[in-house]
Amino acid sequence: MENIIQWLQLSLTLGGTAAGGLLLRRFGTAEKILSQNVNLLLQAGELNEAAAEKLRNVKSAEPAANEIAAVCRNFGWQILTPESRFYPQNFRRLPEPPFVVYAMGDLSVLLAPDKAAVVGTRHPHPTPLVAAYDLGAALSDCGIVTVSGGALGIDSAAHEGALTSFGSTVCVLGCGFGDGYLGEKVFMRRRIAQQGVLLTEMVPFERASTQSFPRRNRLIAALGDTLTVMQSNVRGGSMVSAQYAARYGKPMYALSPQVYASEGCEKLIAEGAVALENTGTLTSFYGVQAESWSLRNTGANVPPVLTPAECTLQEFARLNRVSSAEARPLWESLRARSELAPHRAVRQIRSLPRQGTAPPPKAPEAPPPEPLSLKEKIAAAQDLSGNMKTVFMALEPKPEDLDTLSERTGIAPGELMAAITLLELSDLAETHPGNRVSLKTD
Repeated sequence: MENIIQWLQLSLTLGGTAAGGLLLRRFGTAEKILSQNVNLLLQAGELNEAAAEKLRNVKSAEPAANEIAAVCRNFGWQILTPESRFYPQNFRRLPEPPFVVYAMGDLSVLLAPDKAAVVGTRHPHPTPLVAAYDLGAALSDCGIVTVSGGALGIDSAAHEGALTSFGSTVCVLGCGFGDGYLGEKVFMRRRIAQQGVLLTEMVPFERASTQSFPRRNRLIAALGDTLTVMQSNVRGGSMVSAQYAARYGKPMYALSPQVYASEGCEKLIAEGAVALENTGTLTSFYGVQAESWSLRNTGANVPPVLTPAECTLQEFARLNRVSSAEARPLWESLRARSELAPHRAVRQIRSLPRQGTAPPPKAPEAPPPEPLSLKEKIAAAQDLSGNMKTVFMALEPKPEDLDTLSERTGIAPGELMAAITLLELSDLAETHPGNRVSLKTD
């Protein structure tokens, strides 16, 4: 029987390392790994001194392991170990496998026989953006699970295509559950948890970083039977996923330059990736006989779910399967950000000094706007409803832990985190270290 605490201890010390991979392949279970004589492993050359020292001190990670297990129980997050039924077997074969992955959603999706990874830039041209959406929809129609990283741009388009067709999708995150990274995708992640599964190697509340995304990319490449790049420059993160896929011997596809040309895709095709012009080229790999959709498009008809700032409130709410009251704060935030973006760009261009001239003198800075008082914020929150209103009214200026807040409001931990994320976006709440949250009063 698996011992989750032991696996968590190993994860905190040797997870995602070559030494950890060697131990996993050699002994298979946490109990057997921890029962080994470290000095003998060191003498046999199976561990170096640094890894041996970590294994000797694995007991010191027990308090943190117990805390992580308690947090996951409270929030309903699953901990999958190599002994778990739902732990992806492809992960076991990695040179640097995770000892645990955290999961939320329908775990049976991980047992699906056919999975296709689809990745690309966060800032795509509309043509590959629509192509990624259509590809995700076509894969779902064929019973193939779309795997991606939940980021803006191509990743989100692939997930949304799969969700729209009511198929399944796996989102591999580069942060821990509970982190507020990319809050504008909170509703998409909620729908993925209902219709697919969210995975991460990062411990709960761990923030995304430049180091976490390559780790995430290796899991995306490992989980998919194939990997498709829809748009990328030659140094993009998608090329990191492609490098991992090549290392793992996965068949690779890239959007054809006949559809849209990007340097990364052209490089991959030159190196042997299959040029993708229609969905049938990819689905046929899985032995599926289905109608093939052309991926050629003008980029003019972008699905509304991919352009939320252009939606009406009611349309945004319907697409995200939430009430208008719950959708309003995020929708208004996206609209405001969209309206400000062109003006910011113009200001940046105008502020650049002409070549050969001295920069203009700085104008005196305007005083910062006065922060809203607590009374004003409460007045501004009158339109809130549902969980957002319940949580807002329960928050105090002094930070308190989420367990206490969940117990006091009666809101399940997962739904509680979603409400807190939306309140953060509305500048009504803020999170603090130690799994705590408070009303934002300044």
